[in-house]
Amino acid sequence: MKRFAAACLFALSLVGLAGSPAGAAEGFAPTQTTFLIGNAAGGGNDLLVRALLPGMSKALGVDVTPEILLGANGGVAAVRTGQAKPDGHTLYLHSQSVVMMQYTGQPQVNVEKLAAVAQVVEDFSCWAVAKDSPYNSIQDVITAAKAAPGKIKVGTTSAGVWPINLAMVKEKTGADIKLVPYSGGGAPAGVAVAAGEVDIAMDSPIVYRSLVDGGKLKIIGVFGTKRSPLFPDVPTAKEQGVDVEFPVWRMVFTTKGTPDATLAVLADAVKQAMEGEAFKTYVENSGLVANYKDNKDSQKLLDEQNAFYRDMLDKLGLKTSEPK
Repeated sequence: MKRFAAACLFALSLVGLAGSPAGAAEGFAPTQTTFLIGNAAGGGNDLLVRALLPGMSKALGVDVTPEILLGANGGVAAVRTGQAKPDGHTLYLHSQSVVMMQYTGQPQVNVEKLAAVAQVVEDFSCWAVAKDSPYNSIQDVITAAKAAPGKIKVGTTSAGVWPINLAMVKEKTGADIKLVPYSGGGAPAGVAVAAGEVDIAMDSPIVYRSLVDGGKLKIIGVFGTKRSPLFPDVPTAKEQGVDVEFPVWRMVFTTKGTPDATLAVLADAVKQAMEGEAFKTYVENSGLVANYKDNKDSQKLLDEQNAFYRDMLDKLGLKTSEPK
């Protein structure tokens, strides 16, 4: 689901605001730098990149130019980045979906050909139930699911990160909860909850804000490392005694083999961009949580996530390919 229209218009207007950089940052060659966007204009990744561009261009001293390269849900842009010259002048942003791609039918995608630059933000899922639902917490749902195995139904996407999130909840708690897939993901699932078709809808908190504001739904928990800025009174799953944290990170990548010094310069440029008003305004409007990690910590996370998803997808019977 596309983020707020206001955020779209705002972020799309950011390109060019950085002006003409005075000179390249020390350790970064004054060469054309392209930021590949593997998703459609106006989508979450596109808007996030454009919110970073002014600050990154200023920090690096070169114009960082966005280029939309569609195909395979960002897979084509990932492959292009992996094949680029390892000099830090081809950048790319995606979530852990890029890790999952290589194991679920897109073996041409290989995250070992990418170098992590910086984690930028985190998103996470929530559980939304009907306003008059007897469930007021995640623990309420777990208790009910254990008492009546298979009766509780959660609506969300059939593929992607949220089914993995639900599988983790089931594994950690032993609760038998049924996944009901919805074409289009969590948004139609939210409508289905309001209509009584399923008990719970699962997606990013922002997806359900209008239904919550309209008195149709209530949020009973989030699976982030922090509370949602949109619903600060709603505790995390971990705060409720359910030891499941499932942050959906978005990270900037470049090509494997890029010198460490260049990666450090790029990571610092991302950090400076995150301190700018353009980025802060976008994050505030989108409901995301800013969470910067430098290139070393981001690479560690990427390696851990690569191993995690390889094993988890295999365990769930969803692993269909190996990266080339």
